[in-house]
Amino acid sequence: MQKGYISFWEQDAAPHDDRMIYHFCSQAKDAAFWPNRPNAELKCIDLNRGVTIPAGGTHVCTNFQVEEFAPDKFLIYCESLSFPDSIE
Repeated sequence: MQKGYISFWEQDAAPHDDRMIYHFCSQAKDAAFWPNRPNAELKCIDLNRGVTIPAGGTHVCTNFQVEEFAPDKFLIYCESLSFPDSIE
């Protein structure tokens, strides 16, 4: 299993589409961060509804977790077989 950290996200450019596209990185130092654990945990609840990634077929990540990187930096990651740069 591989750890993928959320590095950034963006709104899908398709008209009338409210999907978010999430981008992942493999290094904690390159990840997006939240200023406190409660905010990061709230985002995990949203992400744990399921994020579909093309990992040797289609895989749905629902095991997002928070990792403390520094006292005021909390990261969100998911473990999967593999991660492309961006996923929806």
